[in-house]
This record gives sequence, structure tokens and C-alpha cells, in this order.
Amino acid sequence: MKNLVLLSVAVILVLGLAGCGKKGVDASKPTAEVKAEAPTLSVDQLKAKVETYTKAIADKQVAIDKVMAKMKELDVTKMASEEGKKLKTEVDQITASLKTLRDHIEIYKGALEEKMKAVQTE
Repeated sequence: MKNLVLLSVAVILVLGLAGCGKKGVDASKPTAEVKAEAPTLSVDQLKAKVETYTKAIADKQVAIDKVMAKMKELDVTKMASEEGKKLKTEVDQITASLKTLRDHIEIYKGALEEKMKAVQTE
């Protein structure tokens, strides 16, 4: 019984703290939404977004490199197999996500530059 209570408390803490972390990037967020959001953010918020997106982009690049390394290990016949097709699909998905993240970071960088110019002219 004691173990069950401790386990329940641990699960509640983990679930409760899961939402407390820093929000990451959302590659599924429409670019139009990012364009609308960026001008409303403060300089500090924009800097945080750029930093978060920079890390996410680097992580996606590492993921692509890992999948590409797996693909290079396959011989020609395996490239046409389900395994090869699965790896190709994975690369395509990561590449699409990476493009979206790069589009989003450019929007945030542009908004940050505009805000910094505005602060300098004041």
C-alpha cells in the first residue's frame, strides 16, 4: 500500500511538472500564425525564440545525419526494400520539419531586428 501511494505521488509530480518546462518549437504551427505572433513579442521573448529554434534546427540536422548514415549503410537492394523506403520517408519528414523551423526562425529574427532598430532610434 505504501509503495502504491509513493508511486501515485511520483506519477502526479511527473505529470504536473511535464507542463512546466520551457515550450519548445512547433513545426506544425502555420507560418502565418508565426508572422502574426512575432511582432507582439518582446525583445527578450524573440531572443528566447531564436535561441530555442537554433537549438531545434541543430537537433533536426543531427537527426537527418543519423538517418542518412543508416541509409548509406544499406546496399542497393535494401534501399528499394521497406527499410530503405522507411528511412527515405523519415528523411523527408525531418527535412520538411527543418524547412518549417528555418522559415519560422527567419521570421523571429526579422522581428527581433525590427525591435532592436526601434529601440536604438528611441
